[in-house]
Amino acid sequence: MRPVRLSMCAFGPYAGEEIVDFRELEDRSFFLIHGPTGSGKTAVLDAICFALYGKTSGAERDASDMRSHYADDTVPTEVTLDFVVGQKKYRVKRSPSYEVSSRKTPIAPNATLWDRTGIRKEEGGSGEGRVIATGVRAVTTEIEGILGFQADQFRQVVLLPQGQFRQALTADSAERRDIMEILFQTEPYRQIEEALKVEAKSLESRLAQRRDRCHILLGQANVESMEELKESHTETCEEMVEAREAEEAAKEIAKKAAQALEVGKKDAEKLKEAAAAAAALAELRAREEEVAAKRDEHDAARRALACEGAERLYMAATETAKKAKEAAESADRKLDEAEELVRGARE
Repeated sequence: MRPVRLSMCAFGPYAGEEIVDFRELEDRSFFLIHGPTGSGKTAVLDAICFALYGKTSGAERDASDMRSHYADDTVPTEVTLDFVVGQKKYRVKRSPSYEVSSRKTPIAPNATLWDRTGIRKEEGGSGEGRVIATGVRAVTTEIEGILGFQADQFRQVVLLPQGQFRQALTADSAERRDIMEILFQTEPYRQIEEALKVEAKSLESRLAQRRDRCHILLGQANVESMEELKESHTETCEEMVEAREAEEAAKEIAKKAAQALEVGKKDAEKLKEAAAAAAALAELRAREEEVAAKRDEHDAARRALACEGAERLYMAATETAKKAKEAAESADRKLDEAEELVRGARE
């Protein structure tokens, strides 16, 4: 992070607006802020830290106490900081909570963060850029993401407060590790180291399990070492080769036996058919007389069938004769009656 321009209004010892333009340093990366005690040197550092995080550079000073006692009630307390991170330009404006005599309630804190990348005009209210976040917490969260520091880390690493250099030197190993991780961005390497440790423990555990499993398998194989197991494996492989050869020979024998079985089944079917035919022939021979009688009966029936027409004619003629006889008898009776009538008529 490189500061570009700092504006302080009614902040710390400054009753009005005070501007610190760091661009006057040009390309100088090393400079000194000096002056008599109480001239406002620390206030510049407090303003930078307050603009970014809403906190002062030292824990003994609270942001709500940074309202200038010399400022008029009509002058707002606010800090505006233009800064650069890499190729990105930003502006942050922040005001603390403070009380004024003309109000019953204190002024609420506020903050706004702009992205000013691509804007050449560095000063003035116009052209502030694109608003990234508004509100105290939202702006602080965005700043932490942009800079990669929280407020305490920023004060320890970037903006070491006055009188706290000894505290930084006497910090414990965990605090120094956190500081070094931020300075040199070694956190990924620590994470890799921790991941490798976890993986190493996992591999050790798996190796121990494999060793235990190996001992169990050796015991099941009735051997004491891998060499004996290899020898046993070689012997087993040779036995397997012999067994496979015997298996192939047995398969060939079984194949031939299966073929012979198929032939036997076909022969058995033929024998079964022959036996059935012989039984049928014997049965037919046993019924030969019965068949002859049936044949004679059949011949007689066939001859009788030839006389069936003549029989029908005979029956019809008989019926006709019967009817003619009955008609003749009726005619005789009528003749007798007529003769009787004639005799009567004659008399």
